[in-house]
Amino acid sequence: MRGIISPIDSTKQQDPNYGKVKNPVKNLMKIVCPFFEDYDNFHHLDADSISLMAAKEGYKETGLRGIILKGYLAEHLVKDYPPEAEVIKGFKQHGNIYVTSTLALSYLENAVNKEENLRNFDTYNPLNEFIRIESDSKQYQINLVTV
Repeated sequence: MRGIISPIDSTKQQDPNYGKVKNPVKNLMKIVCPFFEDYDNFHHLDADSISLMAAKEGYKETGLRGIILKGYLAEHLVKDYPPEAEVIKGFKQHGNIYVTSTLALSYLENAVNKEENLRNFDTYNPLNEFIRIESDSKQYQINLVTV
């Protein structure tokens, strides 16, 4: 038995949103890796201070709570970006990636101290605190850092 093929509805194709996937969760998942023009002047800052600067920029840009990734998880996240992308430039500069909401929570929920991690995520002060996940290929460590 053959199915009936209907003619294409040209009014739908003229709609500018035709064929676009509407996914509100995607809007909650952002990746920010700022490139600092004046990075050469940061020699007096320690790694935590630079991570906090990246986290503040990520929070300012997205308006969403997030976490800083460093190491293996961060490298894995940016591997498919083109070399000229700002994310890659920022990552090569300081190695911090700010990820928000859905992605951040998935890392925190799958860790050993799930309840503590989620509580910290809900209550940290983005002006002087951030949550950082440092990782290698076998394990990762989650810390709430206050600077």
